[in-house]
Amino acid sequence: RFTFLSERNIYAIGSLVFCIAAFFSAGFHHFDEHFQILEFAAYKMGLVPVSNLPWEYEFKMRSGIQPIMVFSICKFSKVLGLYNPFYISTFFRLLSATVSFAATVFCLNTFIKEIKTQQAKNLALLLSFFLWFGIYNAVRFSSENWSAIFFLTSLCVGYAPTTLKRNLLLAGLLSGFSFLFRFQAGFLIAGLGAWLLFIKKESIINLLAFACGFTFAFCIGALADKWFY
Repeated sequence: RFTFLSERNIYAIGSLVFCIAAFFSAGFHHFDEHFQILEFAAYKMGLVPVSNLPWEYEFKMRSGIQPIMVFSICKFSKVLGLYNPFYISTFFRLLSATVSFAATVFCLNTFIKEIKTQQAKNLALLLSFFLWFGIYNAVRFSSENWSAIFFLTSLCVGYAPTTLKRNLLLAGLLSGFSFLFRFQAGFLIAGLGAWLLFIKKESIINLLAFACGFTFAFCIGALADKWFY
């Protein structure tokens, strides 16, 4: 039994833990998180010569969606007179923590009713917010983390029992952004599409709404790539 750790308290403490992890994290987990996002944005700002960029730039292999996010915040912070690379990296870790926490809460609210016992529900809550490597990854402004966030949210929206076209349109849009952040998410999205078609048996109209949402996000990504490259 959990007396002090009620569901509301777990959410509150969990949000605090996410913020602390975002604030005190330093550096990057993998080189891609720095050299293919922050460094790309620095190039567009004229701070880094193109000769210093990794080979992925020449082959146009990376999405421009995250560099454009960093570039926009850097420009805005300069207008406010607050530009500092360390502030920028901290801001994006806090932003990552916020959207990760929101996606986790949304996922729990969507699926926790499938868990039958209160003890198992409490365990799911604790593991969702206090598993150390989950928190560590949740605050990273990496393509893997953001792709996972958007796909998880898309999955939750698509899982909803209602069959409104706007739900599938939103699910497609979120899946599209998941693909933009990490192209390998296409395999996950294909699985979700197959589930919608064969298991949930969505109507053709709803499946077309899903495809339209995905296509709209894809077009945004194409514009971002055009700007970047």
